[in-house]
Amino acid sequence: MHSIRISWVGVLVGGVAAFLITVAVVLLVLPFFAEWYRYLDPIVATGVVGLLVSMLRASAGIFVGRVVRRRYDVDTSMDFVPTAMLAAVVAWLLYSGLLLLLGDASLLTTPRGWVELPRWIIELSLGALVVGTEEPERMDWRFGRLGREAR
Repeated sequence: MHSIRISWVGVLVGGVAAFLITVAVVLLVLPFFAEWYRYLDPIVATGVVGLLVSMLRASAGIFVGRVVRRRYDVDTSMDFVPTAMLAAVVAWLLYSGLLLLLGDASLLTTPRGWVELPRWIIELSLGALVVGTEEPERMDWRFGRLGREAR
């Protein structure tokens, strides 16, 4: 039987990365596109923003998978998922805490807020599944030699 191994470093890295990515999107990306959104149907605008945030949060899942792969001997990509799930919960709690500090309790008090938690878990888990189980090969870049050969 295969035991579940969780990398607490991976949980921390993934949780903080997903939190920072979400905050960066809300503070930097969304205001930049605010004028563009008013020309779109609200459903389309919500879908575009949701897709953007989902892809960026999945990149935090990739960070989690890489940390787990570096720390443990893994057999399948599914070995990354428990750590990614916990990282998503940590990120969601960090984001909810930030919103509470700012006076918005919507993630904790509305059904929409509680739907966000499984969404974050799925996004980070899918990102972690993208990571392969073998370490990538290192490429040997020899710029100095290429430059001399060209002369």
